[in-house]
Amino acid sequence: DDQWGAPTLAEDLASATWHAVMRRSSGAGTDVFHVAGAGETTWKRFAERIFERARAKGFPLKIASVRPVTTQEIGAPAPRPLNSRLDCEKFRQAFDFTMPPWEDGLDRALEVLHAADPV
Repeated sequence: DDQWGAPTLAEDLASATWHAVMRRSSGAGTDVFHVAGAGETTWKRFAERIFERARAKGFPLKIASVRPVTTQEIGAPAPRPLNSRLDCEKFRQAFDFTMPPWEDGLDRALEVLHAADPV
């Protein structure tokens, strides 16, 4: 519950990339841009949202709750930054494109899963 970021649906990233290719702004060809779902969350809050939205769609879940843990408690072999949020303003300005909120991407991913295997 101490690592922050913005989950990003691959479809949203593909849309942003396509938009950038189609609107290629002069000078942007060699720049580095950050692109991520709008907003921010912790991994714990992301997991909570997954279960909340999955329950609302009727997915049968065995997990009742999410327990917060710290990065130190996990004991990952490689160090991870606590803040991996990306500043996507440069991309937005260069290509006039704003990513949808990460929550929207999650909802769309769950819709696809639900359609593939309705409960």
